[in-house]
Amino acid sequence: MTAPALTLASAAEDCMVGQRFTVTLPKLIRESLGIEVGDYLRFELGPEGNVAVRGMKLIPANSGLAALADNRVRQISKGDATLLGDLK
Repeated sequence: MTAPALTLASAAEDCMVGQRFTVTLPKLIRESLGIEVGDYLRFELGPEGNVAVRGMKLIPANSGLAALADNRVRQISKGDATLLGDLK
């Protein structure tokens, strides 16, 4: 079953903060973003007091992507690679 797409009109849902400051994500939001038990979320506080919540997927240590990322970090640390932000 495909989750309904979020639009500006349907992107807001209310929830209550629990006793231990826990929040249950509304079903529509969870399904639309593909958030599953064990996923990590990042909360970012904006300059105007707004909060952005982003889902994060971790790369398993035994995957090829993790090895590629580790290699890239080593290259950058040794100065063997240039970051895009450093290019002018």
